[in-house]
Amino acid sequence: SFFLESHGGLDLIAHSGSQNGFIAHFYMHQPSRSAYIVAFNTESPTTRAFDAALRDEIVRRMWSNR
Repeated sequence: SFFLESHGGLDLIAHSGSQNGFIAHFYMHQPSRSAYIVAFNTESPTTRAFDAALRDEIVRRMWSNR
């Protein structure tokens, strides 16, 4: 299910998870009515680290100036 996450001072609706070697996450910023989805067809410590770094960069670029 979805959860609320405060990330960099922003309140976001999110979901993340993995299944059968795939990982994905979804973040939505309600005030701007914008969101993004990321999916990977592999799961490893390297992919998880990249996923976290990618999330941080996308959130910063999309919503840090609002």
